[in-house]
Amino acid sequence: MPEILVLYYSHRGAVKEMAQLVARGIEQAPGVSARLRTVPQVASVTTVAQAAIPEAGAPYCEPADLEQCIGLALGSPTRFGNMAAPMKHFWDGTGGTPYGASHVAGGASDRPISADEKTLCIALGRRLAGIALKLVS
Repeated sequence: MPEILVLYYSHRGAVKEMAQLVARGIEQAPGVSARLRTVPQVASVTTVAQAAIPEAGAPYCEPADLEQCIGLALGSPTRFGNMAAPMKHFWDGTGGTPYGASHVAGGASDRPISADEKTLCIALGRRLAGIALKLVS
């Protein structure tokens, strides 16, 4: 059954509760299920802030969770208008970018678009067209 990933970070519990409610709503829709995942805390003075597997609650998100979902709901407390550090740390570690297909040209604009960046641009265009076609019909 297709799944929607509900990925959250919660410091004091409110975002966790909201994520669980979103997952409950997903489960009420026919033909789709929810996959509830969280991200570990990060610490500024150590390399490991928490155990590799949480003692309770949702498991930590892994790249496979992203690959296997058909949709994504994100939840995070805000820190000065940005997502919380643990959520940002997770996304920074995927090798992707929060801006979609992008390119850093370098200070002198002397870096050509790489093969991977070209592939991402084409994939973005293909995905955008597919979604737009589904929404218009």
